[in-house]
Amino acid sequence: KAESLYNQAVQYTFEQKNDLAISSLEQALKIDEKYLDANLKLAEIYQRIYFDYAKAIKVYEKIESFEPDNFLANYNKTYCYFQVDDFLNAEKYAKKYLASEFAQGKPKLNIEQMLRNIIFSKEAIKNPVKVEFINLGATVNSINDEYFPSVTSDNESIYFTQKQTNDTYPNEDIYVSEKQNGVWSKAKKLGASIN
Repeated sequence: KAESLYNQAVQYTFEQKNDLAISSLEQALKIDEKYLDANLKLAEIYQRIYFDYAKAIKVYEKIESFEPDNFLANYNKTYCYFQVDDFLNAEKYAKKYLASEFAQGKPKLNIEQMLRNIIFSKEAIKNPVKVEFINLGATVNSINDEYFPSVTSDNESIYFTQKQTNDTYPNEDIYVSEKQNGVWSKAKKLGASIN
């Protein structure tokens, strides 16, 4: 019975009926709470479809209670804990995953990068950098959202992304403004080959 509910849940996920998939998985887990595949699928739905990392973590912690060295759960717990800014647990599970014999290939590289991000994040929190945003005036800034500024090494040009809200579908374009006699020029949208 638990296996047929699990199979039904898998089918529901293919059909993008995720609420029904969760319901089937919960029923399967009432029959067999240690059903590994059902737990992993439930956590995956919370993590990858609903982005509900807290719920995913609860399921992964449950898996840890009966299968503490499950490499897939440890891999995903690293990501989930990172998403909720719990860097201590993210680091713990990254190291636990990397110690596994299954840590190899692209997943291993992903966790190694995540571990570097975790260490960077912990240091950044310990040593915050004050950032001051400056409006460069109407020739550069607009009523739209603008972000990802990048100033050239000679400080004479600034490239940035501007969100276009007047399009049928919101879009982002890259703009450039150049200093002319110490004043930023009217920002120009880069050509069609870029945007």
